[in-house]
Amino acid sequence: MANLAQAYRVSADVDTISDDEQDGISHTVALLVDTQHARAKPTGDGVILIDGTRIDIVATGAKAAADLPDDPIKRMFILSH
Repeated sequence: MANLAQAYRVSADVDTISDDEQDGISHTVALLVDTQHARAKPTGDGVILIDGTRIDIVATGAKAAADLPDDPIKRMFILSH
């Protein structure tokens, strides 16, 4: 459990991650379209379920500390995914 000093932003979607080294995002989209009857988002990085729920698939992979942004909010976003 974590307590935030302040809210970052409200969103109306569900975020998930996929290692995109092996084309993981397109495989995840195809799986959700096939098994959940979802529609692929036009951007190709997620799906919309039948009930309208948006699932965004955030690309992830190995990152060296030197490659992370200096901005603490952006760094926290990357590290949390």
